[in-house]
Amino acid sequence: MTEPQPTPLAELHVHFQGCILPSDLLRHLASCDQIDWNWYEGDMRAAYGSVPPVHDLVERYRQGDTSVVETFEEIAVIGDADAGNFKRFQAKGSLFWIGVHNGDDTTLRMKE
Repeated sequence: MTEPQPTPLAELHVHFQGCILPSDLLRHLASCDQIDWNWYEGDMRAAYGSVPPVHDLVERYRQGDTSVVETFEEIAVIGDADAGNFKRFQAKGSLFWIGVHNGDDTTLRMKE
């Protein structure tokens, strides 16, 4: 009689990019005390060869300009043009980790 073999484990995880609405992400970034723009912009430059105006959009949103929400969404959402490209996935995903509130440095530590 043979011993039963253990069932292989599976890695299950969730990507925040699919769980948080772009408008909520924009609101979060606008509320942050500190944003590590170098991290995000470096990732975007490496993945896309350019940096979209997200920094400007966040600042405009902070000033009450809600017209930037649609443009922010077009930039932040991973679309068909990004499919199969991990650098693009990671670059857009860094938006979720670059903002911190005073006294909370966990976001910046997670990058390390």
